Amino acid sequence: ESTGAHSGKIVSDSSGFFRLENFPLGEVSLTTRGAEFYTITGLELGEANYGKLALTVARGDRYLSGWVSDEGGLPVERAMVTLDATSTDGAIEYYAYRSQGTDVNGRFSFENLAPGEQRLSVYATGYNKLEIIGSFERPSEPLRLRLTRPYN
Repeated sequence: ESTGAHSGKIVSDSSGFFRLENFPLGEVSLTTRGAEFYTITGLELGEANYGKLALTVARGDRYLSGWVSDEGGLPVERAMVTLDATSTDGAIEYYAYRSQGTDVNGRFSFENLAPGEQRLSVYATGYNKLEIIGSFERPSEPLRLRLTRPYN
């Protein structure tokens, strides 16, 4: 039985231009692969917009960096730092997700961030999860993030 779902691989050029050929009309969701993850949902592909479709992913000129330490100020290596944001344009929803592990000094950095509110989360084995929601504007001082251990 057909679910009506179709999938295909689309590769953009260096300017971000891509082509949808022989793609059925109707609701479309687009997802990228790679170090940065973007999803666009709620898009309705119809005769009127099939020829020219402009989509925006959450990229910009913002930069965010910092380091993660424990309660004693020691760096936390291999903490997972994630950054995600959701925005809407009418019925279309845009979702951006990035992640990386901290280095031996507990440092991390994200480039090409779009302006607007984002959620920064930090996870490390043996520590409480840390979440910050905010707009990280450029230029910004490096963030100092301190993880705490759960009490037994």
